[in-house]
Amino acid sequence: MPEPRISALFSTFNRRDLLRLALRALEEQTLPRREFEVIVVDDGSTDGTAELEREFRGRLEVRWARQENLGLAAGKNHALRLARAPIALFMDDDDVASPRLLEEHLLAHERHPEPEVAVLGFTDLAPEVAARPLMHFVTEVGCYLFCYPRIRDGAMLDHSYFWGGRSSCKRALLAEIDGPFDPVFRFGCEDIELGLRLTPRGLRVLHHRAARSTMIRALSLEEFCRRVERQGESNWVFLEKHPTEEVRAWAHLEDLESQWRRVEDRLPRITAAARGLDAIVDARMRHGVEVEPSLLATLHRHYWAAIDAHRVRGSWRSREASLRRRAAARPALVAAGEAGESGESGESVDRDEAAALASAGTAAAAVGSASRGVTAVIECPAAAAPSIVELEVAAEVKVEVEVEVEVEGAGDRDARGETASRWGRLLDKMPRLHCWNGEWVHGGFDRAFLVRWLDLLRREGLDRPGRRFLETGSGLSTLAFLATDPAEVITVAGPDEPLAGRIRAEAAALAFPLGALRLETGFSELRLPRIVLDRAPFVDLALIDGGHGWPTVFVDFFHASYALKQHGLLAVDDRQLHSVRELVEMLRAQPGWEVVDEPGRMVVFRKTYAQRMLPDFGGQPYILERSRKA
Repeated sequence: MPEPRISALFSTFNRRDLLRLALRALEEQTLPRREFEVIVVDDGSTDGTAELEREFRGRLEVRWARQENLGLAAGKNHALRLARAPIALFMDDDDVASPRLLEEHLLAHERHPEPEVAVLGFTDLAPEVAARPLMHFVTEVGCYLFCYPRIRDGAMLDHSYFWGGRSSCKRALLAEIDGPFDPVFRFGCEDIELGLRLTPRGLRVLHHRAARSTMIRALSLEEFCRRVERQGESNWVFLEKHPTEEVRAWAHLEDLESQWRRVEDRLPRITAAARGLDAIVDARMRHGVEVEPSLLATLHRHYWAAIDAHRVRGSWRSREASLRRRAAARPALVAAGEAGESGESGESVDRDEAAALASAGTAAAAVGSASRGVTAVIECPAAAAPSIVELEVAAEVKVEVEVEVEVEGAGDRDARGETASRWGRLLDKMPRLHCWNGEWVHGGFDRAFLVRWLDLLRREGLDRPGRRFLETGSGLSTLAFLATDPAEVITVAGPDEPLAGRIRAEAAALAFPLGALRLETGFSELRLPRIVLDRAPFVDLALIDGGHGWPTVFVDFFHASYALKQHGLLAVDDRQLHSVRELVEMLRAQPGWEVVDEPGRMVVFRKTYAQRMLPDFGGQPYILERSRKA
């Protein structure tokens, strides 16, 4: 029997009906049957998955194996041990392959025969799945599941794009390392962590869009929150194995304790608010009712809050479990060392730790369903068909008023009330901080614009204490930031030391907290590199203002984007200037940036992707469309 050219590998658990559809799709491949094999590892399923072996016997060359429930990484390793082909394609059991999927993976490897080149295919959503607001959000907006909007076909990517379920690689590359997947990861990070270990061996990931598959399973918000919580658990394990700033930033683990304290008591209410909004918008879409942009934007904010809160809880629980294990293991290690048996005892401790980490996913408690206010008013039962009137009342009255209040705890309301009081004093006084052509002026923020700016900060939750701001100009915006009791405000006043002094004096006169202010004088393009380049992403909002000629606005954007957190805001002022307008139009066309608001001459974007920098020019649509053909 000839050796196959490619092995399609599945590790599956309790998804019999989905797996059946995935296997049927492989019966329709354009690649001749003799040139590929299919391997399914049943990871301890209890739903009758094993019965599929008899169903596909004689229809498709499938090699079946069963193991106790050990998790995704262990299942993938098991499948790899059984594989015979030089190319291994890792597949998900809820994805259906296009007819050319296997052939396209092989073609990409033939064009790039280097052992270190892996191939990332493209996965879209089935129409009925894409119609769900949550699924659209997690793939196109928040990019929690896939982040295809920000990568181009043919791009060579780093290890963070070695995504399980849609990537293939040469088995010769995997043979060079132990594992290769680390079974400590039952769910999440097993693919990226392997990619990181392959990086010293030159791993590059080619995105080949023609290798297509379709996800056929829609996740509910509860299911996705459970999924991302398990991902958060694995994120902490990933950091423990690779304690670098790169991994810390990728896993969103900067200042984890502060992240957890901010959501610990509010998580049930955050989840309830998101669940209620999700039910409303989903019902509207299913019944053909138009969803207003403001309602959709509100839903997205609540999705972000709920999903990120569950990720943080997963990471925090994993961290606490790790600390408990270390504390418990320490006396045993000391005793083993005294007995001269540290090697054997050390191995035992390692196995215990691995087992505890492996079971972390199943030990996480489900989100509590108890909540106050919101769900009793706006949650729609799945089987109900709400009337148009019910939807209108729920969406327009309850969403805009009760949900926003319910997400906040009492402490938040007090803090935001204090911020509003400070903003009131700022609007009453409106200091004239700038002297232009001999006249003292407010700068670019007149009263109407300042009111709209403050409303934007409030709507985006940036009026709460502890936020971090960066701006390349100084003035009333600086005072507005200081009024929120921020963790940090970095502002570059230009080569104008008197302006810096006036800002400090006005802040003191208004009784604004000054301890967080870092006021630099000099040119932003020279000051920003030393401010941002040695830190993980830390900025919640960056404002580009001042010095708008060539190339300053683009240099400022580079550093501001580098410092900006995922989901953070970038405000670009003075778009009437040609240089600024070019930046704005580039960002409008660039995947990973979405317009939040356009107050006056300013455009405010949200950065929805995790990477610090834009892709090279090949991944910038604005540049490609305007470049001459070679």
